[in-house]
Amino acid sequence: MTSNAHKLHPFDKKLTLEFVLQEMAYAGLVDKPTAEQIYRQNSKSADYPLVVIAKFGVKDRRPPHLPLTLEILTEWLAKRVGYPYFEIDPLKIDIKAVASVVSTAYARRLQVIPVKVEKSKIVVAT
Repeated sequence: MTSNAHKLHPFDKKLTLEFVLQEMAYAGLVDKPTAEQIYRQNSKSADYPLVVIAKFGVKDRRPPHLPLTLEILTEWLAKRVGYPYFEIDPLKIDIKAVASVVSTAYARRLQVIPVKVEKSKIVVAT
C-alpha cells in the first residue's frame, strides 16, 4: 500500500480498497498491519471495498470496539467525504414521485437511487 492516507480521494473515480484502508488507518479504525493484511488478502477482489472490509470481520480499534459492519463503514465513509448518511426506508419513499423524474434504466446505469422529490430538488442516494 502506498502512503496517501488522509488526502481527499479523487471523487470522479471509483473508491479503491487501498484508499479506504488508508483512510481507516489514519482515522484510527484499524491499525496499519491489519489494513495491510486486509489489502494483501483482498487486493484482487472485485467486491466493493466496504463489503470486503466488512466481510473480514475486523473490530473498530476505538472504544467500544464494535465490529465494523457494512452499515458502520458506510456511515463512517459518508461522514469522511462530507456526504450526509441516509438510511433508505423503502416504505417511506414516494415511488410514484421518484419514478416520474428518473427512469429505472437511468438510475441503474448511474447506480443511484432517488429517495426524495421536492419542488426544487431531488435527493439521490449513491
